[in-house]
Amino acid sequence: MFNDSNFYKLNSKFSFNDPVENIWKEIIDFENWPSWWTGVERVENLHKTESIKGNTYKSVVRILLKIMTKF
Repeated sequence: MFNDSNFYKLNSKFSFNDPVENIWKEIIDFENWPSWWTGVERVENLHKTESIKGNTYKSVVRILLKIMTKF
């Protein structure tokens, strides 16, 4: 499925002055990513479960090359 021609690695770096517990609450709130993560256009929960484990998400990210990608 993946090979060198269709594999992308996206890196983002953030710095926070907040307790790690608060940071993790934001990171696992996937659908809220577009409000604070520049370039994340939208996140959609495709399979919602009672807990975060088992959920499936689709996200759309605008990258520097001015193209859209889905993962």
